[in-house]
Amino acid sequence: MFAYWAGNGDMHLKNLTLAADREGRHLLSPVYDQVNTAVYPDLDANLALPLSGNDRHVDRPAWIRFADVLGIPTRAAERVLSRPASLLSEARTVIDESYLPKTMQPRYADVLEARSRVLAP
Repeated sequence: MFAYWAGNGDMHLKNLTLAADREGRHLLSPVYDQVNTAVYPDLDANLALPLSGNDRHVDRPAWIRFADVLGIPTRAAERVLSRPASLLSEARTVIDESYLPKTMQPRYADVLEARSRVLAP
């Protein structure tokens, strides 16, 4: 969900890793290789990993269905999906203070805002 919200259309399975902990349990490793491809208008807007069979226009119900497939309770999924909207102000501050070219900063903020609306109830 974070990759989608952050505009990362290039999220591939190779960017997800399972790591074994000391007890031998396999857990999802911390996220890496997160880029915002959505700020580049010439790049393909499709998601590299389709969500619920859709690689372009995903919506909140698709995320809820995906959570269900993973065994995540609906209520927990709804809480997670609502979180990005509450982070927009902080995200805008980070974007404004980043080294991202000034011409791209508004586009990044627009992506976060639009995708927060998709994820919110």
